[in-house]
Amino acid sequence: MDVVAGINEDELSLLSLEILDYSDRITEIFDKIDSCMDRLPNYYQGTPCVALMNYYKQLTTYYSIIRDNIVTYSDDLIALIKKMQENDKFLTTLFQNYTDDTKNKMKSIIN
Repeated sequence: MDVVAGINEDELSLLSLEILDYSDRITEIFDKIDSCMDRLPNYYQGTPCVALMNYYKQLTTYYSIIRDNIVTYSDDLIALIKKMQENDKFLTTLFQNYTDDTKNKMKSIIN
């Protein structure tokens, strides 16, 4: 018996992996930006440079939040797949129990 769920599990799994890949890529981009910003004081000095570097350091505190949010999207898709599987099993059991109950009632009426 083939059971069809309301979602395409394979596609959602692939999308989840793709999202994790985006998280890795954004980490690489952040690392490249960090590298460039770390070299900036070698070429640009003074109060404006210090202000810019301080502001940049404040921005870097959001890097982990951005990465974590991206990973959370992937986790949410995996959770959706698991929830749909659980609901599918529940509904199958519910229908099976109803069918069995109906058959038993029918037998009691006939006998």
